[in-house]
Amino acid sequence: MNEGVKVSVIVPVFNVEKYVRECLISIQNQTLKEIEIILINDGSTDDSIQNISDLIDRDKRIILINQKNGGLSSARNTGLEYAKGEYISFVDSDDYLNDKFLECLYIEAKRENLDIVRGSFQRPKDSDNKLAWEDVDVNKLKPDLVITGGELLKLLSIYNLKMMVWLSLYKRDFLDSNHLRFEEGIILEDVEFMPRALLLARRVRAIKRKNYFYRVREDSILGNIQNSKKHLDAIGQFLKKDLLIKNVNNQESINYLCRALLYSYFSYAREVSITPDFELLNQATKSLSIRGVIPLKSYIKLKIQIFLIKRIGIKQYNSLKMKLF
Repeated sequence: MNEGVKVSVIVPVFNVEKYVRECLISIQNQTLKEIEIILINDGSTDDSIQNISDLIDRDKRIILINQKNGGLSSARNTGLEYAKGEYISFVDSDDYLNDKFLECLYIEAKRENLDIVRGSFQRPKDSDNKLAWEDVDVNKLKPDLVITGGELLKLLSIYNLKMMVWLSLYKRDFLDSNHLRFEEGIILEDVEFMPRALLLARRVRAIKRKNYFYRVREDSILGNIQNSKKHLDAIGQFLKKDLLIKNVNNQESINYLCRALLYSYFSYAREVSITPDFELLNQATKSLSIRGVIPLKSYIKLKIQIFLIKRIGIKQYNSLKMKLF
């Protein structure tokens, strides 16, 4: 380990010329100074790198790595191969940080010897520059306690919360010893990676400070309607895979993860008005009801909604403006 590097900040960069400078400056301005900033230029075709070249030249903590476009998972994995810090942070290059983001997470991680420490985020409204709070009430995640990753996964699933890689700090030894890397060639990398990491983590904690500013762009994967079907299919594939997991120590956590994926699948299908896979919905609903993960009242309501969508179509159903749960 490179003596003195407390946190390696891995930043994949791909066609974010409008945002990357603000992102990089926010990392440079962190109150935790013992960091390295690993920029992975994932084959950008715009002026992303040119727009920050002066910052790169002036800051010896910045490492720039150029590679052919391989996607977000590939870029993150490349960053991990170069990282020398005690802990790892992943920052998306269209987001930005409060200046105490890394310090708050690092202090907590060191004090409690954590494998993973989870922060909180807020989402800026680009139109009027006001802030819209998007994260959960962290009190639901037992912020005063050190818990297992399986317990945190269960809480995230119960409350239907986002599993974002960039929201946490990870002990590098924990990632390396468990051979935790990102699966390449898929979308929704965070949904695939976070459950695996949490199920292996023995000591995790959530903290309350909302220090990460998460921006949703219209041309992002989640914001581009052309990718909606792929997004929905990806959630469905994760759900199918996890429903098959049995006889493991963290079966309860897996069950609640499946519940979260089911709700996410159904909610997203409604949001983008794409007809869901009814066979998958019925299979998952029945399986999770038998496992006791979905209460009877919720099970009946969900079955009624599935029936209505199948009979009248999802667009007409959406016009009813019914809430899932």
